[in-house]
Amino acid sequence: MKALIGPAGWVRGIVLAALAGLPALAFAADPAAAPGFRIDAGYTSDNNINRGPAGDTVKDWALGLRASVSGALPVSTHTRAIVQAFAGTERFHTV
Repeated sequence: MKALIGPAGWVRGIVLAALAGLPALAFAADPAAAPGFRIDAGYTSDNNINRGPAGDTVKDWALGLRASVSGALPVSTHTRAIVQAFAGTERFHTV
């Protein structure tokens, strides 16, 4: 597998991570029925962030990835606590 370096590599990594989470889509929406697993990924880019004339432009891109797991803990007959754990990262690059 190619190294995950640069925007194209990061996109490949994010897509692979998102596809790995697809079986979680079959779970019920109710967190009491089954734990929920979610992956959020984002990518944005701009080729002229300083709005300068041609040849004097600044380009940038940003990537973000967040994974979370949630579940419900019964507290009483009519009450439950929702617990969520998450981890995420962002990466920015200006050229």
